[in-house]
Amino acid sequence: SNLTHTWLGDLVITLQHVQSNTSVTLTSPPDGRSSNFNGTYTFLVNPGLQTIDEATLGQGTAFNLPSGDYAMSSYGGGTLNGPRTNFDAFDGISLDGTWRLTISDFVGGDTGALGGWSFNVSAVPEPTSMMLIATVLGIGGLRMRRKKTCEA
Repeated sequence: SNLTHTWLGDLVITLQHVQSNTSVTLTSPPDGRSSNFNGTYTFLVNPGLQTIDEATLGQGTAFNLPSGDYAMSSYGGGTLNGPRTNFDAFDGISLDGTWRLTISDFVGGDTGALGGWSFNVSAVPEPTSMMLIATVLGIGGLRMRRKKTCEA
């Protein structure tokens, strides 16, 4: 919640299960995206949602990405929209342990802040995997529906 940054193309946001050293990219907009984070964002595995890549295409430096739900994506480098990502890397990993949200800024000169975050999990059985839903919301630290050791 309350994520701000003056050039969202500088940032890579990942979620990591510390004990297994497994992580997924929630969003990594293309380098050339000059729009801004200025709100509360939820990252989901949902083919019906726009990615941040898609929502900021053609927008300029004055554009603040609206708060809301976005599909996870990773650009992989360069200026092209990235592929959609998911939580498949966490298949078979226990929800026990420490979860870490990392926001990396790879270019200097811009500023930003994060008011707080949480990770909410819903398990939905599928034939070969379990879908997890992570939500960047809340104030303070990581909150889970099950009582676990958490890290902000």
